[in-house]
Amino acid sequence: MVPLYTNGILLPSDEISWDQINLIYGLGNQENSCYTNIQWVHGTGSLLVLDEQARQLAIQRPAC
Repeated sequence: MVPLYTNGILLPSDEISWDQINLIYGLGNQENSCYTNIQWVHGTGSLLVLDEQARQLAIQRPAC
């Protein structure tokens, strides 16, 4: 079951890649990371994006 969030956008991992997150927010990995605006949701295969601007930047940024 995917957790619900009141102030975030939960993205499936097939919509945004971890490589794209790293390009924007720096080094990290999906097992142990916590950025200001984006967090990996453990065990769900999803990324929690805490603001819409970060989401748009991540989706528009080309993959590695």
